[in-house]
Amino acid sequence: MPLSISEAEITIEALTREVERLKGLDIVVSNTAHRLNTPLGAIVASLSILEKHMPEYSSRFIPLWQLLSSEEQALYLDLTPKVLQNTNNITTRAERHERARLEAHLQGRVPDTEVVARQLQESKLTDLTTIDKLLGLPHSTEMLEMLAYRGIIYNSFHTLQTSAELIKDYVAFLNMGRDEKISTATAKPLQLKKKLDAVLASFPPELIEGVDVQLNVNPQVIVHADAVHLRQLLRQLVGNALHALNKAGTLNIAATADPSHITITVTDDGPGIAAELQPRIFSLLVTARNQGEGSGLGLYIAKKIVESYGGEISYTSGPRHTAFMVRWPVTLR
Repeated sequence: MPLSISEAEITIEALTREVERLKGLDIVVSNTAHRLNTPLGAIVASLSILEKHMPEYSSRFIPLWQLLSSEEQALYLDLTPKVLQNTNNITTRAERHERARLEAHLQGRVPDTEVVARQLQESKLTDLTTIDKLLGLPHSTEMLEMLAYRGIIYNSFHTLQTSAELIKDYVAFLNMGRDEKISTATAKPLQLKKKLDAVLASFPPELIEGVDVQLNVNPQVIVHADAVHLRQLLRQLVGNALHALNKAGTLNIAATADPSHITITVTDDGPGIAAELQPRIFSLLVTARNQGEGSGLGLYIAKKIVESYGGEISYTSGPRHTAFMVRWPVTLR
């Protein structure tokens, strides 16, 4: 039996909604694959590095330690904390510049300046005075090799930990999009600046390279939140700003406090949000990024997080200026 015009219109509308839902699902699935492939690839690479370097370090360290003088042992122990610092957020350009500086300083003093400069960099030993002191010791070459191994091994373990946290966070992120309301039962006092530092360090160096990041947050500012919720909120706001800047411009992150609220502001001088997207920017499956680069979940979930804690999120946007403001209650309801 033929459909009436009104029935046909209803059917077409339902089909259109289903097509839009499936398109949104496709975007989410594609973005999920991308978001998970990156940390999974890092895990595989880190395991490969550990498999290669751990046996070498284990077999050589004790015999070397027995050869070192008391002065050399003291210096080795003094340098170890420098090695156990993660520097994965250094940009490729900065890394090349630092390597060139080290090679110039070592020129004519060691047999292979390129190899030694790489080892110094892997060991985070870039202070020239410290380098001169190390190179003046009898077993400097062997010490430097062991310090480099420790740096590589430490960074690999750090990458494993960070990658696992990213996967865990993204699964939680997807669950937040599904849940009607986000529970605040696990909220606890968190240092906002410490969380921001960790979020900035979690982005690929290439995304931050060329961006002037200005962090104006007092270390004493405390936010009561679940750690995953706060990390996801900050990651969405900061990540959106970095993508909008596209490796050029200024990102300013600031926080102020009054008796009732903490106000977090993330500002960039990128091109701004397209006018047609602005009324729907917090809606599900709406993204300001290029096709395939955004899931359309980020700001939707960011708003859900903030409102679950009794806060407010708003924004202003125009050419060369976009600012997202979060008002987070000092005392949770």
